Amino acid sequence: MHKVWLDVGAHGGGHPLEIAMQDDSVLVYGFEPNIRIAARNAGLRPNYVVVAAAVAEVDGVAPFHIADADTGSSLLPVREDNARRWHGGTLTVLATVPVPTVRLDTFMDMAGVDGAEWLFVDAQGADLSVLKSAGRRLADVEHVRVEVAVTPYPVYRGAPTKREMLDYLNSFRS
Repeated sequence: MHKVWLDVGAHGGGHPLEIAMQDDSVLVYGFEPNIRIAARNAGLRPNYVVVAAAVAEVDGVAPFHIADADTGSSLLPVREDNARRWHGGTLTVLATVPVPTVRLDTFMDMAGVDGAEWLFVDAQGADLSVLKSAGRRLADVEHVRVEVAVTPYPVYRGAPTKREMLDYLNSFRS
């Protein structure tokens, strides 16, 4: 029996890929909408499954903004007024391409995932949408690690505040 980890915005795999390499009992689903990066990670380990899609509140297709810094690509558009404050220099969108999107609850149901030990979310401003896409299935996740911007200069249009993220997560405590 595998312990399931979900890694949304997997990029290069990071910590979840390291764990998959060390522990065959962990099955990681790494969601990465940038097809170039997803292809680079595919087939690295039998217990590391790359899902070449973005996680969103709607199953379908959405525009994905590919930035000059791979880690800055997002479903959300970049706020040009704040893009110059990006931690690696000015963040520039090079292209916008359509990518498949899947709700997290849809994926869990279709893949037969009864529960997950971990959900990692680093979706460049779209993190709250990822949590919302889990719907009732968020209760089937033991641990969540989610990124949220706390800067007064948000880089992505529509990114939630820390308060919005905490309010949503606290709504599951009752």
